[in-house]
Amino acid sequence: KNVGLLLAGLLRLKDLTLLKVGRFLPEEARYIRQNALEARIIQIEQLRLEELAALYNAAECLVFPSLYEGFGWPVLEAMSCGCPVICSRRASLPEVGGDAPFYLDRLDADEVAGAVDRVLTDAGLRGGMRARGLAQGRKFSWEKAAREVRCVYDEVAADAGIVRERAG
Repeated sequence: KNVGLLLAGLLRLKDLTLLKVGRFLPEEARYIRQNALEARIIQIEQLRLEELAALYNAAECLVFPSLYEGFGWPVLEAMSCGCPVICSRRASLPEVGGDAPFYLDRLDADEVAGAVDRVLTDAGLRGGMRARGLAQGRKFSWEKAAREVRCVYDEVAADAGIVRERAG
């Protein structure tokens, strides 16, 4: 998830608290200790979905500089709660995020710190990100995914000459 980059960015930002959901890797915990970041980090290992949604709703932004994601659930969850997202432009994240996130291209600590500072200090930018994120989040649903999978199955069946009865 590239948490080390996030921690390096946090070093450049003063008077900011990071809330981390999940465990830190040993090397991340060592970095936190070596750089005296303990007082600026709140760590919660596990949350129920309702608690996670409440945190997204209360957060100023989600910073997600992940280098690889199968889908990018945290980005979609945050946007669906109206939380501005700062994330990498890697893997599935641009497809999930659309035009809503502030994308990181260089993936260095200065870029992360600059993006966070800009999103936190520019109310117009933050408001636009919230609105675009909510709209992007509405594009995804389990019902839509099920319909799309069903269409693929129907096309494959038709190509194979398989006829199936349609319900109702």
